[in-house]
Formats: sequence, structure tokens, C-alpha cells
Amino acid sequence: MQNFKPTRRAILGVADFASGMPGFAGTLNDGEILDILGFIRSTWPDRMQAVQAARDGN
Repeated sequence: MQNFKPTRRAILGVADFASGMPGFAGTLNDGEILDILGFIRSTWPDRMQAVQAARDGN
């Protein structure tokens, strides 16, 4: 999942955009981060889910 590392580590996003979002590595375990990202993805329209799945190689 492409969003996992940025969410875990709070690294810079696209085109070096600093989001100000903190990393969650010290607060949530990897499974919890993946669960949250999966929930967020489940709210996306089907087309966007398909695009992201293709990017992830799923």
C-alpha cells in the first residue's frame, strides 16, 4: 500500500509538499495503520479504488 510509509513515518509527500501530518509509528502499530488506511480507501469511489489497487500491484 503506497500510503503506508508516509503515514507511518510522516515523510514528505508529492513534489516535496510537507503536509504537517505527524508520523504514527510511535502511536499505532503497523496493523492499526493498515486498518485505518484500508477504511479510508473503502470510502473512495470504486474507480479510485481500482486506480490505487493497480498502483499497489493488486
